[in-house]
Amino acid sequence: MKHFETHFDEYIQASDECNFYPKHDTIYQSFSNEIKNMHNLILYGRSGCGKYTQALKIISKYSPSALKYEKKLQIHTNKNNYIIKISDVHFEIDMSLLGCNAKILWHEWYNQIIEIVSGRPVKAGIILCKNMHMINNDLLDIFYSYIQNNSMHKNIHIAFIFITESICFLPENILNCCEVIGYGQPLETKVKKQIKKYNSKGSSQYNEDVQNIKQLYVTDISKQDVHEDTINGVIEMVLSGPDNIEFSKAREKLYELFIYEVDIHSCVWKLLKALIKQGMINNDNIGKIICETQKFFTLFNNNYRPIYHLERYIYVIMCLL
Repeated sequence: MKHFETHFDEYIQASDECNFYPKHDTIYQSFSNEIKNMHNLILYGRSGCGKYTQALKIISKYSPSALKYEKKLQIHTNKNNYIIKISDVHFEIDMSLLGCNAKILWHEWYNQIIEIVSGRPVKAGIILCKNMHMINNDLLDIFYSYIQNNSMHKNIHIAFIFITESICFLPENILNCCEVIGYGQPLETKVKKQIKKYNSKGSSQYNEDVQNIKQLYVTDISKQDVHEDTINGVIEMVLSGPDNIEFSKAREKLYELFIYEVDIHSCVWKLLKALIKQGMINNDNIGKIICETQKFFTLFNNNYRPIYHLERYIYVIMCLL
């Protein structure tokens, strides 16, 4: 049985049937009808709130086929081949998958996209950057230069749509050249309507803690994903204290964060939140914990061996409690 949308136009159809953000339609209608006049956009909100669907809804305005055209583009690099989804007007890149060679890969992908767009009758296109909050820091430092490239390619216009769970990490130069659109928690009544549509025999109970709206549609999808289980394991380890753990097992738990590609920033936030709730962070240690957290985020992913910085941070936090 097919539960979820798999093609671009199916996302659009699902949004038309039950629009979680009707007030945003006024914003979309104010956009230029010409793709060459389209502005860069930042769509932000919590995980699974429907940002991707809204992005496709915006893109469909500029698609001659209303996103019924869908294809996979194979991009060749020196070492590997990559496949990205494209339509007749846009290209999708998941920023979380670029890895440690993000700068090199992005440069090659961007140039190939420019080459494809330059061969089209309408020399304009949209690059949809998913999971922008997981972009490599080195690539983020130079990313604005690619946005500026529009002024260098006089006959080519590339508009960017960034999908992200946060905007606080973005440099001012990127924020200043984009229109920012936020997406809050969908209305409970509309979510319940969708639950009943996909699971008429199930309960229409709505839980705001779910990470993705699609988890509410059917009963055979776990509301507790592997990321949450992994983070909870780390939290339990920290709560037990440094005297009650084996360091080999502690390292395995931290390695699982990387194996399952857990967002480390989210993990740290949930850890600190749990420690505050347990009363383990107080006036005596909060200053040192804030300093250590700032030091960790400065070094993490900006140096080799990120596991070392994570191990050190967790151990220091445990000793400060």
